[in-house]
Amino acid sequence: MPMTYEYDPDRNLVNTRVQGVVTIQDMLNYVCSVLQDTSVRPGFIEVADCEGVEDIVVSFGQLRPFRQYWQEYVEKGCRATLIYTPTDFSYGVFHMVQSVIVPDGNPAQVPFELIRTQEELAARIAELEQIPADND
Repeated sequence: MPMTYEYDPDRNLVNTRVQGVVTIQDMLNYVCSVLQDTSVRPGFIEVADCEGVEDIVVSFGQLRPFRQYWQEYVEKGCRATLIYTPTDFSYGVFHMVQSVIVPDGNPAQVPFELIRTQEELAARIAELEQIPADND
């Protein structure tokens, strides 16, 4: 499976691994899984590691449903989505995804960020964990 996740209830983190060839259906299946996972508590932070992505089979038009799914993530209590994109390829593709989900640059006050280095990712997670979630 190109997209898998583990939920860390102690830190309220959804840790996602994206690898190999990813299709739009893989992305939709993953998003639906997280939305339907009753163990994921409001206030969660999603961290997607896209270092292992080899190819993404997707068109701009196929991404349109993701805007609605992003709204459902916000309603489920997502505090932030952090996408680790160390390669130019993964950064470019997920920048396209970002432009569909948050076309006006304002993700309803919930960050959807592309992060290029492990150091930046660790620092951003630590920063977000210091801010109490609304449900805390």
